[in-house]
Amino acid sequence: MSIERTRYTKGSGEPFVINVVRVWEPKPPDGQKPVEWVLFTTEAVSSKRQQLRVVDIYRKRWIIEDYFKALKSGCSLEKRQVDSYEAMRRVLCLLLPLAYRLLRLRGLHRMAPDESASTAFDPVDLLLIGKAQPRPAPTPRTMAEALDLLAKMGGHITNNGPPGWMTLGAGFEKLLILKLGFEMGRTFG
Repeated sequence: MSIERTRYTKGSGEPFVINVVRVWEPKPPDGQKPVEWVLFTTEAVSSKRQQLRVVDIYRKRWIIEDYFKALKSGCSLEKRQVDSYEAMRRVLCLLLPLAYRLLRLRGLHRMAPDESASTAFDPVDLLLIGKAQPRPAPTPRTMAEALDLLAKMGGHITNNGPPGWMTLGAGFEKLLILKLGFEMGRTFG
């Protein structure tokens, strides 16, 4: 298939070729609609291996989208009032690792809720997460316990379903502030 370039397309302005890969689920679970994707790409797709590569690239898109949600909502990137490229670079240097950490925490909470909380938190984090509750809780042992308490620190109400990026980010920010105070107290106290 040949596509005309638009004013947004970089390059010579000549038409270019795209390939189409259609992926579908032949036997979906009972009561579920089958997954079907029609992907347009400039990547080569003449072999099965190349086609699977294109599908795998697209599959990764969802985790990338979640990462940017963690950055925008969980780390409040859009609320930061930066007025220059340099300022934005500095803010991103601080927030990108935090967004990664939030994404990792949520992933562990979903995929391995019974995993030890020490997989993602150090002993001081876990102590503070428990003690920072309105009614201090025991030190969390599992990822589910730790994330539920962390989200609660950010204002999450358990009856409202799983925590969103904003409450998770707010809880994590409180944890970081508490940890800074805790470490300063140990150093100067």
